[in-house]
Amino acid sequence: MDTECFYFELIDLISTAVFRLIVPRKRDKDSGTFIEVYSDKDFLTVLDETRLSTSEVAEKIDCHRTTAYEKLRSMEESGLVVSTKAGNTLIWEVADG
Repeated sequence: MDTECFYFELIDLISTAVFRLIVPRKRDKDSGTFIEVYSDKDFLTVLDETRLSTSEVAEKIDCHRTTAYEKLRSMEESGLVVSTKAGNTLIWEVADG
């Protein structure tokens, strides 16, 4: 195996391992498809009547900060939550309405 090929395989292995750490995946026993580990409801419950940073949400949900960020961004695009920038931090809350 040449050096370049080795490095590409190593990078692939590392990126797969990192992806699995930050993006939880759970397989449904009946269908075999991957299912959501953290639901919108989990995040909305944590944010109920409060405002929290991404890290605070991740801590309360017990997930990686990147997982929380990606989920919250998706929920923001759906209009479920809104974010406000405070310095270098995003503060999240349930959207009105």
